[in-house]
Amino acid sequence: MVTDSRFISRSKVKAPARNIVFEHCDWRKLPQGDPATLAIINPTWKYTQQFGAGNATADPYALKQLTPADIMRELDAIAEQRMASASRILLWIPIPQLWTLNGWAPKGFKYKTGGTWVKSREGDQGHYGQGYHWAGCAEFAAMFTRGAPPNDRKVPLRNAWVEAPSGGARKPEGWLEKWMLRWTEPQHTVFDPWAGLAPTITACIRTGRKCLAAEPNAKRYEAGLELVAAGV
Repeated sequence: MVTDSRFISRSKVKAPARNIVFEHCDWRKLPQGDPATLAIINPTWKYTQQFGAGNATADPYALKQLTPADIMRELDAIAEQRMASASRILLWIPIPQLWTLNGWAPKGFKYKTGGTWVKSREGDQGHYGQGYHWAGCAEFAAMFTRGAPPNDRKVPLRNAWVEAPSGGARKPEGWLEKWMLRWTEPQHTVFDPWAGLAPTITACIRTGRKCLAAEPNAKRYEAGLELVAAGV
């Protein structure tokens, strides 16, 4: 596996870094590597809160936004080209977009369940998000499975995680660590085609998992490198 030299030089965690591939590219240009047992998919969704409305979100990194149809095509390709015969795909999806799934699943996979990141602190009444009907302060991750992937029931894992967002709304790496410990084994590969601010990579380093990740946006790639190197 090819490893990004800048990531290795900046990372404070040296031991597992040889198993980490994090590159500024489209995911199709990543080295093939081992088929992934777990994929964590966090695309930038393009959608409206209601028919005829403007874009619901504005991204500070000026990311390319993907329609639901675009994302479905990308996930079908990832399922065929990058996933193991027994594997899981976790798709971060805005709650207003859940209706777009409408029974859909990546090729060869089945929808199973999902979990929610509650973007708040315990007892927090002051954090608000954007929204039309109510302020959104939660993100949903849909789970799709193929075959019988690992599921270590000794690892406690709930379908909700309560944590206030950090800068840039980086996904909670503590919850991702539990995903990896429960749903993969040390020799398995985790795949992340839109790594963003790199919480998946931090979680892989902490759990000793292999990681194959890409981020097509240069600014987010650099920001992700810095966050991983800082041990965030």
